[in-house]
Amino acid sequence: MNLDFSKNKDGLIPAIIQDNTTHKVLMLGYLNQESLSLTAIDTLTALGVKNVTTNRQKKNGTTMFELPTGDNVAEFKSGYIRKYLMSHQDKYKYHTCYQLNPTYKTKWKAVNSYGMLVESDTNARMLIYSRAERLK
Repeated sequence: MNLDFSKNKDGLIPAIIQDNTTHKVLMLGYLNQESLSLTAIDTLTALGVKNVTTNRQKKNGTTMFELPTGDNVAEFKSGYIRKYLMSHQDKYKYHTCYQLNPTYKTKWKAVNSYGMLVESDTNARMLIYSRAERLK
């Protein structure tokens, strides 16, 4: 879902706040793009997620979060989201990495060394460029 902040001259979009369990609407508010991003980070903090981004990662546009389980999730400005599972061996920090971006089928075509056209289906990853969408 892409949010278009330019539709309103003030750059605001309506945001409905509701109770998570009863789904009762509590209030209607308005958010700009910056406050939407801050709200997502505040929500993660409230859930016990710690921001463990290094200076080098910040410089590259990456944000790393440590989950309460000890696993880490990184969101990249390139649109990728990865979950790193911690290793139980002392010499390794991470055991394995999973891509969390949704996949979709796409056609793949190539010409082989015999000059024949080869076609097949392959999986591609959906890139999520909006920071607010990556932090959902």
